Amino acid sequence: MTALVVSVHDVAPATFERSDRLVKILESRGVRASLLVIPGVWKGHGPLSDDRFSAWLREVKGRGHEIIQHGLHHVAVHSRGGLRTRLGYLIGRGCEEFWELSSSEAYELAREGRLRLSAVGIRPKGFIAPAWLASRATMRALRELEFEFSTTHSRIVDLGSATSVRSFALSQRPGSSMTLFAAVVVRLLGLSIMRSGGVVRVAMHPDDLDSNIALWSSLRTIDDAIRSGRPSVTYGEVVVRSRRTNGQRSANDFAMRFA
Repeated sequence: MTALVVSVHDVAPATFERSDRLVKILESRGVRASLLVIPGVWKGHGPLSDDRFSAWLREVKGRGHEIIQHGLHHVAVHSRGGLRTRLGYLIGRGCEEFWELSSSEAYELAREGRLRLSAVGIRPKGFIAPAWLASRATMRALRELEFEFSTTHSRIVDLGSATSVRSFALSQRPGSSMTLFAAVVVRLLGLSIMRSGGVVRVAMHPDDLDSNIALWSSLRTIDDAIRSGRPSVTYGEVVVRSRRTNGQRSANDFAMRFA
């Protein structure tokens, strides 16, 4: 499968104006994005209510973009200690909310977030944990809640089966000592994926607007993917296409993978 998937992370009342700017930039390129929405309280704003931001979510959904649930509060609150905790913090920088949760803990948080989205007329089919960090128990809980898909750093996962599509998330690191390095890596990896085939997957954040090099790197990768003939699709569409190509595997296979 060859395609382009562009996601906008950390879409929330606290980032409303910047999220809207990113969506407009992507629309000018003919890109339909997957918007990862934080339904809880984050950066002093929220939770979601039926206001201007929620009306905007419904509007952009009507324009062909996809709404995905992005955790609940986007802040890690459970810490078991040890190497896993330290690794999660290194990658997530404090937002690894679903990294160390049990199945019951993940179920309750994900369910609460879904209820908040449903209250404003949004019913997402997908759930993506902050920083793509989810415990195996979280993945089981998402399936129990009947979410249809999720993602990791390297895969787009069909939660209804054991199938997944290999695709590495190309993401920037604005505001850090690694900003320039990450921008170069994104460009090189993007070009490599385009040469070898597969899904080009670009993840953008509102903070990318603070860094010219980060924004340039992502947009050049997107433009190159479009010029190469890759259609702009959402995560949900990737899952549907994968099902048509590969067929469904059994629920037992899924259970074995995420046991």
